[in-house]
Amino acid sequence: MIASSQNQSQASAATALVQLLQEHPELPKVAWRVPDHDALIGSLHGSLSSKRDVVAAVAAWAGFLGVEPRRTPFVYEGVERVELSVETVWRDVPVSVHGSCLVSALAGAGGRINIMT
Repeated sequence: MIASSQNQSQASAATALVQLLQEHPELPKVAWRVPDHDALIGSLHGSLSSKRDVVAAVAAWAGFLGVEPRRTPFVYEGVERVELSVETVWRDVPVSVHGSCLVSALAGAGGRINIMT
């Protein structure tokens, strides 16, 4: 019965995702995964790009979910980058949205995002 329980949890997360997308089409698009546990994981396409839209997208999701984004600095191919992520629970389902950008893109955020480490 473990498989049945896992399938039900995954189905609950998928149902929450459908509700989220239908009720809030204004939120930035992300690529969603529903792993074999009851969670939603959203990744921003082009997350290794230098575009500032990653900052704006994470800020939009953070605002909707009512949480502060977390910043995790890292270096990729000698370039300083930062992963921006938000994690919370929405309708009893854990939700995570993340993406990365150049550290320099944060300077152009114009105060739209309050980054916490």
